[in-house]
Amino acid sequence: MTISRSRLVDTNVNRRYHTILRCVRRAMLLLEDGSPGRKDWIDLRLKELDRILAISVGGFSIMDNHLHFLLRINVEQASQGSALSSLGWFMKCLKEPLARLANKQDGCTGAFFEGRYKLIAILDEEALLSVCD
Repeated sequence: MTISRSRLVDTNVNRRYHTILRCVRRAMLLLEDGSPGRKDWIDLRLKELDRILAISVGGFSIMDNHLHFLLRINVEQASQGSALSSLGWFMKCLKEPLARLANKQDGCTGAFFEGRYKLIAILDEEALLSVCD
């Protein structure tokens, strides 16, 4: 049974999360011809979201059919009212445009990513080093 993200994310306890976003139907995230199009788009999009939301991207890895992110919720920035600190909004703002781009390039329609992203709390320094490795 899935648990509501609002019950999983408690910024009073933890602000760092490892998230995993997987493609559906074993779709390839990167183009097979090796062109950097989607990789560059992901990089630019993450920088933009890092700038406009109260969530910092500590690092990311692009695999064949999934993405890994190290995210940190910036509570101080969100409390000043200058930015949104919702992981759900962050993932929506990342997933939707990328799915549209990928579907257009692949000549198909429908979901490009699995419904929910995986969210793992980074609770200590050891876990943080493990994710960064």
